[in-house]
Amino acid sequence: MFKNRTDAGIKLFEKNKDEFESFNSEEIVVLGLNKGGIEIAKILSEKLNCGFDVIFVEKLKSENEKIEIGGVGQTRGSLVLNAKIVKELNVKEVFIKNKL
Repeated sequence: MFKNRTDAGIKLFEKNKDEFESFNSEEIVVLGLNKGGIEIAKILSEKLNCGFDVIFVEKLKSENEKIEIGGVGQTRGSLVLNAKIVKELNVKEVFIKNKL
């Protein structure tokens, strides 16, 4: 599908070029995740002539450490859960709070 992340960033931009044209580049910051998204985000920010920043996240795994149930960012309160998986696995709120 893509040769590498650079290729992915270029193709993502090209595929959405018309959509991006409606954006005001002074009001946009492209965020890249440390798990492979930094290079893609950097390319997009260059093509869009807008800001760029990085968010460092860690995977949040289930109690048996086999299934990812979400991610935790460096900023306090930065938590994203896959609600469907959390519900299916009956993950307790106390387990999640202890991981933060």
